[in-house]
Amino acid sequence: MNVRQQASPQAVEKQPKESRFSRFYTWVKPYSGRIIWILAGIITAVLFLTIGFWRTILIVILALIGYAIGVYKDNPMRFMRWLNILKRFS
Repeated sequence: MNVRQQASPQAVEKQPKESRFSRFYTWVKPYSGRIIWILAGIITAVLFLTIGFWRTILIVILALIGYAIGVYKDNPMRFMRWLNILKRFS
């Protein structure tokens, strides 16, 4: 194959350059659970210190109710399995 028969630079498919966000996400992904729970702990601590224990507990309970409603809307069968597990403990 001579030089003229080689593919032109336009014909060679370029690989997209990896963005900073995707590199950061790849680096953070294995630790996502730890990062989320650290942030949840920090937020809870700040709420305890600023608005008090009982108001923070109320916010946590309301957030859990919102989560349960979201799970029910997304997948009712999963919600029912979750309720059955909770019934075993009561």
